[in-house]
Amino acid sequence: MSVRDVVQAAAGALGGEATYVEDVFSTHLYTGNGGVQVIENGIDGPLPGTILKRCSNEVNDLVRQSDLIISKGGGNFDTLDEERKLLKNKISYLLLSKCDPQYKTFGVKLIQPILANL
Repeated sequence: MSVRDVVQAAAGALGGEATYVEDVFSTHLYTGNGGVQVIENGIDGPLPGTILKRCSNEVNDLVRQSDLIISKGGGNFDTLDEERKLLKNKISYLLLSKCDPQYKTFGVKLIQPILANL
């Protein structure tokens, strides 16, 4: 069994979100010499989240093969939660409760950190 770390980032800027070119490389996750693989999501245009049918074939293949998916941010929760039934494994979500649907789903007060495995 091999272990491989992949970071998928938005192709374009959207508010304060991390993008492939601007932010991911500055996090030091990517070392360029066998460290984490960084890929764009392949979505054309800004989108607050990850809609798999709009992502590249590479992203979809990686998602289907993954044993662990960690999703960051409310936009990714909102979009990936709708696609959970298509995925073989649970998704671990990291986000801040910022709206009623998140508040109701996780049972936490607004503006509280959430770590959940659904």
